[in-house]
Amino acid sequence: MASIIVEEGEMFVSHDVVSLFTNTPVPETLNIIKDRLLADTDLKNRTKLQVEDIMELLTFIVTTTYFSFRGNIYQQRFGTAMGSPVSPVLANLFMEWLEQQAMATAPVNCRPKLWKRYVDDIMEIIRQGTQHELTDHLNSIDPTGSIKFTQTRSKTVVTEETDRQQEVKHIKQALSLCGYPDWTFKRVQHQSNKPKPKKEKKKEEQKSKGMIIIPYVKGITETLERIFRKHAIATAVKPKTTLRNLLVHPKDRLEDSSKTDCVYKIPCKSCDKVYIGETGRTFNTRLEEHKKEAQNSKGIGTLEQLFAHPDILEHLFEEAEQF
Repeated sequence: MASIIVEEGEMFVSHDVVSLFTNTPVPETLNIIKDRLLADTDLKNRTKLQVEDIMELLTFIVTTTYFSFRGNIYQQRFGTAMGSPVSPVLANLFMEWLEQQAMATAPVNCRPKLWKRYVDDIMEIIRQGTQHELTDHLNSIDPTGSIKFTQTRSKTVVTEETDRQQEVKHIKQALSLCGYPDWTFKRVQHQSNKPKPKKEKKKEEQKSKGMIIIPYVKGITETLERIFRKHAIATAVKPKTTLRNLLVHPKDRLEDSSKTDCVYKIPCKSCDKVYIGETGRTFNTRLEEHKKEAQNSKGIGTLEQLFAHPDILEHLFEEAEQF
């Protein structure tokens, strides 16, 4: 980058892909991966798997994304899963193919002099006034129409008012194509035009003694914030319930009786003595073994000696408490 020079008549622009992971077309990406594997002459030296085997495994992984919500199980039908370690690899491979196609077919007048991409963020140097044409060209490459680019430029980059108005107009058009409603533009414009109140600087500002993060509990968190503020301690509020906690439940919660590698206790009915045990199998399996031993021993033998308290045996036929 140190050797790159922006000549007169050129400009820096950046593009961003809208929701890359969830908009990555899976079938097309799998075809791209298969073609690259078939063209890889060194593949046999790195794995004993055939291309068909790799593709079968990969297809199974990316087409069986399930999640549970309020007792119902859903399947993701399009795009790659957020949080999956495979998703960045697929998205990056598809973007690599897309940018190769875009650069090979780009019109000469808007072909970038510099193109640097990191996943879904791209920085380019192009001729001034060709940014809109380049954006339209990039949005025409994906055969499924799911990958959409938005152009980003800040007010500090655009120096002329007429250029800024053109940028705002283009951004609105680009975001409208991506499904953003009109009311979002009006709200942003209203907020940007709203004069910012001048903050009066305090003569003697207390030095901050640090920051703590507290969960939000209505009626309590507000009081704690005021107390900490008096002592120059900043607070950050962390929500107790988040969308992730509500929506993302890849696995249903196990019942206590189905848990493994647990410690359990069986209390005595007539005093405060308890029997404490440990098992690597399911708790229910170990409890059933205790019951059978109690029935077979009939109050005598190794089990009674082990517990050293006859009344505990009677509890083997009742609910044991796990902790």
